[in-house]
Amino acid sequence: MANETSNAQGQNVGTDGRKRYNLQGTIKGLTVRQDKKDRDWVSFMLERDGKRATKCVAFVAKAEAFLALGKTDGETVRLFGVYNNDTYQKDGETRQSSEFSILWSGEPREPKPAAETSAAAETVDADAAAALA
Repeated sequence: MANETSNAQGQNVGTDGRKRYNLQGTIKGLTVRQDKKDRDWVSFMLERDGKRATKCVAFVAKAEAFLALGKTDGETVRLFGVYNNDTYQKDGETRQSSEFSILWSGEPREPKPAAETSAAAETVDADAAAALA
């Protein structure tokens, strides 16, 4: 029971102990390939504002769900998944690589209008002030 997750409770760790992340960004270099059983898998780089590009992969059912979105290079997508980190030797050097394994993909969130955001903040401030009085 301790390994179960509940995002509603603020926990974002899977049963395998790896932290799960939400990412949103622009697709670059989308490639669709087939495995030995002729099933689709996808890979691409996700470019995010002010961050390094992230290599993303999705296999079989997750790839099918991603492809069903109809996203192409240059479009924005929202992803949920885990990072797979690997350490390897190259030219006598130890190197590390990381890729984002997609568990869910969908449409990006629309930003809230500025007026709606500031009105919500004012309500919270007013509620906090009333609680302190």
